[in-house]
Amino acid sequence: MIISFVVALIFELGFYETIPSHLRLVLGVGITTVGWVVVTLLTPCFEPRQAAEFTSTLNLPPGGWRPVLDRAIAEGTLKQEDIVPGRLPLEIACMVAGCFLVYGALFAVGFFIYSDIPKALIMVSVAAVSGYFMFKSWGKIHE
Repeated sequence: MIISFVVALIFELGFYETIPSHLRLVLGVGITTVGWVVVTLLTPCFEPRQAAEFTSTLNLPPGGWRPVLDRAIAEGTLKQEDIVPGRLPLEIACMVAGCFLVYGALFAVGFFIYSDIPKALIMVSVAAVSGYFMFKSWGKIHE
């Protein structure tokens, strides 16, 4: 993020006025990408204990994190009963419902402003159903 900020600052202060804006964007992305790859390769990895605490704290889905969790259980730094299974399908459904809630509410306001009441009521209904689904699912996700 620091590299990206510095590159954007340099470009915005006009040090490279001769470079067209679309090439500055590509150059900025390239410099930032090289920077984060270099920083990633030069910094130390997580210790297994830190990775296990991270995964168990966030209730991440076990798929890609399973080797980290298995190693932590084998080393005794994490207990099997401390692992809360993720509910990824329900979480994704709530994410989609949240999008419907936000856009339904936004479109409803727009339709009310333009006095298109039938469409506004449909959008209010979409937002309400989405909100109800999210409200009911919240407890299941955080059991």
